[in-house]
Amino acid sequence: RRLLARACEGIEGARIEDKTWSLAVHWRASRRKRAARDRILAAAAAIEGARIVPGKDVVNLVHPRAANKGAAILELRRRLACETILYAGDDVTDEDVFALDEPGRLLSVRIGRSRGSHAPFFLADQARIDELLARLIALRPRTRRAPRA
Repeated sequence: RRLLARACEGIEGARIEDKTWSLAVHWRASRRKRAARDRILAAAAAIEGARIVPGKDVVNLVHPRAANKGAAILELRRRLACETILYAGDDVTDEDVFALDEPGRLLSVRIGRSRGSHAPFFLADQARIDELLARLIALRPRTRRAPRA
């Protein structure tokens, strides 16, 4: 954190967000985005062992022992005893889930097309999620419920 704070000194609009197991350094509000990006990425690269996850006007530095979203979703599925999970995401950090090879057990959907994404499906924007869920509900087989006593 100290190294990143020093790198951000003098960069108007740069800020560090502490996420416990990671630090996100944002420069979206900076007027000189390219210079801010270059300086912050150079500082991030100097931090030994950190996993660097770039985003749009942000870089996340993840602790080497921190679980990723892929590990978290598998653990959640285990704890909830779910057969299948629908996962939608729009961030670079969601790629850990999209890259899982879980056919029939994980339906991964990327919000917004990205050429480098591992997600097998995508939706144009967040507003399409409701439509997707409504279609899935409509396709669900109807089951007969036992009469109430």
